[in-house]
Amino acid sequence: MSGDPQQVSIKHGAQQEVVGKLAAEKHCAKHKRTAKLLKISPAGSDVSSLFFKTRTSVYACVPSGDE
Repeated sequence: MSGDPQQVSIKHGAQQEVVGKLAAEKHCAKHKRTAKLLKISPAGSDVSSLFFKTRTSVYACVPSGDE
């Protein structure tokens, strides 16, 4: 996971988008903001595990109420 108060990128299992969403919500909440999904990458293999498909979700941290 990498991010700042405006945006966060989270790498997660291809079938576990909810994990990315929860991590983004937690990150954005630290900045008193709400997570809004911007994009999700296509599924691909992770270098550390040839059998584990991953995706990267990118969320914007928007002011609460601007979802």
